[in-house]
Amino acid sequence: MKIIELTGVTKSNEITVSKGISSLIIATSLALTDFLNEKISIYIERANGNNVPIANKVKLQDFLLSATYGGEAIHSDGSFPTIAVCEIALDGAILLQEKENIKISLEDLRAPNTYAIYGVEHPLNTNNLMHWEQKSCAIEDLSKKIDVKGYDLAVIDLNNTVTDISYTYSNGQTIKYDPFELRALSVDVDPIQSIKNGIVSSRIGDKLCLPLVNVDFIDVNKNQGSIVNFVMRSVQTEA
Repeated sequence: MKIIELTGVTKSNEITVSKGISSLIIATSLALTDFLNEKISIYIERANGNNVPIANKVKLQDFLLSATYGGEAIHSDGSFPTIAVCEIALDGAILLQEKENIKISLEDLRAPNTYAIYGVEHPLNTNNLMHWEQKSCAIEDLSKKIDVKGYDLAVIDLNNTVTDISYTYSNGQTIKYDPFELRALSVDVDPIQSIKNGIVSSRIGDKLCLPLVNVDFIDVNKNQGSIVNFVMRSVQTEA
């Protein structure tokens, strides 16, 4: 079902979806490589007031890359250079009770462009929800240890200040990877990140998707000079 299509605005009003959905189809007139600071926020408005966050001001490009990693490629058609099917609940639609809704908002859009959102319904309901969270290494950081237990994926801006990233696995073993190895391993898991006009891309600029299954910590070693941003994804079961 079509939820909204926006053109000529820099932000949306808060959009209300009253049906349980499993995925969002996000389409835009922007090429995937041309995204800047567009952001998406999603939460579930619960009747008891205990709202459930899914994504809070996450960069739209990172959201699309993480939501499609290891699955269907981001693609295009004659109307939209970027179309992505983004799962927000695992193996079913978000269960909504009476007077409950899914809330979506977009901000930092660029007015000449078009942004469309569709909701995908599902015959089953689920309490297993996708969740996105943001972390970063500051400009002055030379090393930072990040707890990633419970996350299955991270999108990182792998800029040239990063020298290596060490993974500490759940069995206690630690392995260090340099940027070349990280890129190769990421592409090995998902060699087709996007398809446009028949051209296959395996990664987008400095953006890199890092699988985190069975990883407890990552240690980022870097030089000073740039912020290194992460968007982490997990699956959380709502009680």
